[in-house]
Amino acid sequence: MLAATDPATMKLDEKIAPIDLSTETAVAEWFRALLARGVNFHPKESFAELVNGETGRPLFGAEDAERLDALMGIAYEVCDPCALAVRLVRGTDTDPARPCGDDSPPAMRESEQGSKIDVTLIRSFLRSALGDDAVIDKVNNLIFDAVAGGGYHRTVVAESLPGYINEILNTATEADWQAVADDLLAEGHELLSEGGG
Repeated sequence: MLAATDPATMKLDEKIAPIDLSTETAVAEWFRALLARGVNFHPKESFAELVNGETGRPLFGAEDAERLDALMGIAYEVCDPCALAVRLVRGTDTDPARPCGDDSPPAMRESEQGSKIDVTLIRSFLRSALGDDAVIDKVNNLIFDAVAGGGYHRTVVAESLPGYINEILNTATEADWQAVADDLLAEGHELLSEGGG
């Protein structure tokens, strides 16, 4: 006897259960389709665990959840779905639906001191700072909440990130800066003595 389909569960279609996931672009389109339907998922968790927030019932029927889990398995063969999801949330993954326009960042920016700094270097510095042990747990929690919980728009994530770096900078004392300066000077002296200078 066949079990009756629960009318409260989300039905699969070709967008949220695509036939072809052979490229990272296809996986990205699948993730965008899921997110557009309000499916807040984490690539490492089963779709069977997702619950409809209004009803408290499973979001997908057992067979559909199994199919989506199988698709995620295929996605893992193509790319790193977790990294892809984070890039989508951060907006660093190419999004063909988002028009490119005049809001593209300039190649160089000028600092308050008049220095010209390459945008790529600025972003690399920020990524490096946000990956430091002092803030990485907070950053990862924010990204996880945005990706898995769907709780934050990408602009909210972007607005939250400076606070993590500023918290550390604002906590640093003159003694901390002097300790860092002393370490750098010691390294410089060591390099100079190794070079025969």
